Amino acid sequence: MKPKIPLIVTGAGGRIGRLLHIFARASEFAAFSMIWTSRDGPQVWDLTGAGVPGLPRGGILLHLAAVLPGPHHDDLIAGNLRLAEAIIAQDRLSPFSHVVFMSTVAVYAPGTQAIAETEVPAPQSDYGRAKLHCETRLCAAFGGRLTILRLANLAGADALLGGNPGSGEVVLDPIPGTSSGPLRSYIGPKTLARALGVLLGQIALGKTLPGILNVSQPKAVAMDHLLTAAGRAWRFGPSRTATVAKVAVDVSVLMNICPLPDLDPAAVIDELDDLRGRWP
Repeated sequence: MKPKIPLIVTGAGGRIGRLLHIFARASEFAAFSMIWTSRDGPQVWDLTGAGVPGLPRGGILLHLAAVLPGPHHDDLIAGNLRLAEAIIAQDRLSPFSHVVFMSTVAVYAPGTQAIAETEVPAPQSDYGRAKLHCETRLCAAFGGRLTILRLANLAGADALLGGNPGSGEVVLDPIPGTSSGPLRSYIGPKTLARALGVLLGQIALGKTLPGILNVSQPKAVAMDHLLTAAGRAWRFGPSRTATVAKVAVDVSVLMNICPLPDLDPAAVIDELDDLRGRWP
């Protein structure tokens, strides 16, 4: 029987980490022995602390841990870079065969067309700038052993669908000249788990992945369509000149490796309903 490959997950207590816990026994992850790390366990690895765990050599690292925007995280760039430096230091002790870094589409500036991985990053937020700094540092350290995943909105972990359904009416900015709200790239949680399993499986087989991959389902969706499918109360507010009409990414490279269905609002809500009580 072929030995399983260690898959070391940082930030295992975060939303994506908890999602992968649910799907760890799925066929896409059959090749892996999962090692879940976070500052609170099950295997403690506080990336901001001095101690490092005894990790196996040659494992694949999935780096999910991040410092997120919030009142106690004023310096997002320095905080996220500290996590990246801890990964680099650990690699010197027990090298990883490959590192997969979960970045964000916030490294791009919005545009009228779907944004490809070849677009020059121009983040508009501190979080996007922090992730881009980490991409640059990790790329310098790992080179061809690094795959960067630029994740779009994860349904259920986003501000739109991840809030309290009973918190009242959602107010959306209208897009002048249209009858719908802003368009955004999204991916359902079950679809993301499957995609990660497929991509990691390709790495485990020794396949070469592109250095950067946008991760989303094809076709951007109007935010009001998602709210309607979820049965959420919503309305349009006053028109604002600062409203970003569209943030969509081109996923044609991803689709050649791991074909995903076009984004359908009802199907996304079905994924969330199926996970209710277990995630997020």
